[in-house]
Amino acid sequence: MRSILTHHPVLRRLIVFCIVSGGIVALFTIQLQLIADLSLRDALIRTLARWLPWIALTPVVFWLTMRFPLTQRESLVKHGVVHVLMSVCIALLAQTLFETVIKPVERRFVGDPVRRPPADNRRMQGERPPRPPGGPDHRPPPHGPPRPVDENPPSILLPNIVQQLPRTLPTYWALMGVQSVFLFGAQLRQRERQALELQTRLTQSQLETLKLQLQPHFLFNALNAISTLVYSEPKKADHMIGNLSTLLRGVLDEKNSNEVLLSRELELLNAYMGIEQMRFGERVQFEQDVATECLSARVPTLLLQPIVENAVRHGLEPLGTPGTVWLTARKIDDQLEVLVEDNGVGRQSESARGWGIGLSNAEARLEALYGKEGFSLKLNDREGGGTVVTIAFPFQTHPS
Repeated sequence: MRSILTHHPVLRRLIVFCIVSGGIVALFTIQLQLIADLSLRDALIRTLARWLPWIALTPVVFWLTMRFPLTQRESLVKHGVVHVLMSVCIALLAQTLFETVIKPVERRFVGDPVRRPPADNRRMQGERPPRPPGGPDHRPPPHGPPRPVDENPPSILLPNIVQQLPRTLPTYWALMGVQSVFLFGAQLRQRERQALELQTRLTQSQLETLKLQLQPHFLFNALNAISTLVYSEPKKADHMIGNLSTLLRGVLDEKNSNEVLLSRELELLNAYMGIEQMRFGERVQFEQDVATECLSARVPTLLLQPIVENAVRHGLEPLGTPGTVWLTARKIDDQLEVLVEDNGVGRQSESARGWGIGLSNAEARLEALYGKEGFSLKLNDREGGGTVVTIAFPFQTHPS
């Protein structure tokens, strides 16, 4: 039911109008019943009779509000004049319909009581009580049956309608105000949607720019490594070309996706580390400790490769002795926490003190996807030497 109302604003407005109209009719019915001492049936008929013209003319008022909105500053005066004129015309039309069409029909159901002084007053004024018909003093009324006191002859119908303007005009402006609130809310929601779409496009553009910065970066390093081995160790170079092909194929397959499963991210990372291990031999070791439940979690595409690359280039490569990179992934509450550790030289080296392109891009992409407060990225010294990068962001198993 909620989805139907969301996608059908006209139906939603119709339901709101029916609820509001029903509430107004009920309120005035109870008020008339208490004040005029009428039965519930008669009070309801009288209330409906007085509000029926406005219920019939409400679509016209709503259309005029949409056609000449008062929410545009540049046309406020022009549209205001239109509504002033139309409010007078519609108020006169509504009162005319009531006096000429609805009121006569109303009398057939409710009737108009003849206002006569009470019997006690007649006695005090010396009048005799009425005798039964056919009695000696019975005289037929000289002018026929008494007419209702509120029936207006045609000669005073128009002046009576005009005199009702102060009472009927506010109804037009009240209906126009209700419709204006709906229009303003719709415009506000449209602006919010446009702002959200613009933000999404900007975020998408930013992510694509960051990807373009990352891909040439690791591609250059991989090709440089292959070129150093193609003559001296062709078998290793051939194996590195195979890993590079796997890596590039994966990058192209995921070029239109900002997030991939962690299992897929690890495949690309292993292909990259295969290239680095061929290049450095036993000097670079890579170990993973990933919880099974984390393999189905979604992570930003190519998030881990530049961070691991930093660990190799700035941590293990200057070390000169065998070193290890550890990758750990755990689910903690509703967060996915990933740690990339190395036992290299740490941040003592000049090249390792800054964030570098890898961590800077990782931080920018995380902020674009999860917001400034939706993730955590920390670079710290590792106990026993080396560095540790800790990343935490929402644990999601479906596309965001």
